Parts: sequence; C-alpha cells; structure tokens
Amino acid sequence: METKLFLEREDLFDHYVAAHPRGDVLQTTAWGRVKQSTGWEAFPLGVMDRGRLQAAALVLAKRLPYIPAVLAYSPRGPLYSSGEALAHLLQGGTKFLREQGALVWKMDPAIPEADPTWLEAARSQGLKQVETGLDFDGVQPRHVMTLSLNHSLDTLLANMKQKTRYNIRYAMRKNVTVQALKEKSQLGVFY
Repeated sequence: METKLFLEREDLFDHYVAAHPRGDVLQTTAWGRVKQSTGWEAFPLGVMDRGRLQAAALVLAKRLPYIPAVLAYSPRGPLYSSGEALAHLLQGGTKFLREQGALVWKMDPAIPEADPTWLEAARSQGLKQVETGLDFDGVQPRHVMTLSLNHSLDTLLANMKQKTRYNIRYAMRKNVTVQALKEKSQLGVFY
C-alpha cells in the first residue's frame, strides 16, 4: 500500500469519494478549491493498493497566525474501504502533515457511532475524541440523519412526531412557503 497525493488524478480521487457509501461533497477536490479561495491549502491524500484507491482524505491546511505552524482538517473524512487502508492513510497522512509543519489533524468522519474499524484505527493510532458538549461547538455535526423521500407525503408525515406534524401544518396555515430561487438577488427577502 502506498499513500500519495492525488493532485494530478483528482478525477480518480473524486470518483472514490462519490462511490463511497459515506462520501461527502466536503471530501471532494472541488470543495478543496472552494476552501483555497479562503486561504486554505487542499491536499487530496489517498492510499493505493494493487492499482485501486482504498482510502482517501481531503486534508485542508492553514497556517496559524503568530506561530510557524499549520492546522490540518478533514471535513467528513477520512473515507476507507478497510481497516488496513485506513491505518496506512493515517500513518502516511501524519508523516506528510508533519513535513508541512502541522500541529494537529482534526477529522470528523461520518461514521456510525460504534464502527469497529474506526474504533480500532483510532485506538491503534492514538487518536483522541474531542467532546464538544451538545455538539454545537464542533465544525461538523456529530450526528447526522438522512430522511428518505421515496415515500408519499402522507407516509412521511405519519412517521413524524405529532408535534412535528403540528408545526408543519401550522406553518402551512400561516402561509409559509418554500421555493427554489434561480438568482442570488432573490435572497433579499430571506435575509
């Protein structure tokens, strides 16, 4: 296994992210370019094994003010296909980031609460979980839920709590509407 930068093969990196079950736009090279416009550097790191990408992490890095050091951050990453690939990515990423002068590599992967692969890698690599209280102080929310919209509106409402259904219907009675806007200038009403 080899950990390497995917600056020349962004298409391969982004394909892995898109195909991964926990892939997220915040792990794409496009997001890296967005963050570069705000002073971050973007490093798409990946682990190759027998010609296939097995783990990936978009690492954003920013120089800290007043001290010669770097903060590294992987929003909604890393992504991995095996524990071995994850361990290799964490080791290779740590080595790479030390060379960049990083003090810390913050990660907030979208993983199930007790994912054994992540827990083993975190233990073996000495990762520390940072508690953020009620989870409103972190960068990304710790718990994310997805609602499938493949059901009828009646079924979706029936599966909600009574108070949620009440609030939705109350908003409808008060003429609250949702609409897709095509121009940024139309956001004035929202603001």
